[in-house]
Amino acid sequence: MLPPFSEKFCVDFKQTLNKEKFKETIYDFFKEKNLTALSQITATSAFLTPHVLAQFASKAYTDCKAGETDVQYETRLVLPDGLKILTKASNSKRKNGYFGASCWHLEHQQVVMGHRGTKRTNLVAYFTDVVGVFFKHQVPKMDSDTTLSYKVVELLREINQENRINFRVVFTSH
Repeated sequence: MLPPFSEKFCVDFKQTLNKEKFKETIYDFFKEKNLTALSQITATSAFLTPHVLAQFASKAYTDCKAGETDVQYETRLVLPDGLKILTKASNSKRKNGYFGASCWHLEHQQVVMGHRGTKRTNLVAYFTDVVGVFFKHQVPKMDSDTTLSYKVVELLREINQENRINFRVVFTSH
């Protein structure tokens, strides 16, 4: 079970992250920076526009290719300036088909999570829509959505407690 989510959601143990230790990516970036609570409060932080969030949401429909690095994936996606892939997650099981990505804006401590919606290329997608959306029942893809979100938010909470780095988290999807 993933606290603080509903009792109906479970951990997706079949979900794979491309970068299990994405915490090190954040630490490497901030190790030379001298951030204080005051510097973070007084810094001018740019908010991601709805257009940028819509662009990122649409990019969640582009899967990684086998053997593709984060840099190659970012280049192929043409991410908006300042955004870098933090981690990607997937569950390619037939009854799930999940893909999600988490990006962060290096200078503004913003993390964006995008979850791909259902693709209408098979009957499982229709099942997910009908059961999950219309009947409001839990489906396996929902476990994958919440698993990635929980892992990323917990890691950011840990970094905040250790280093007092505050992140703004934004969710976007279909």
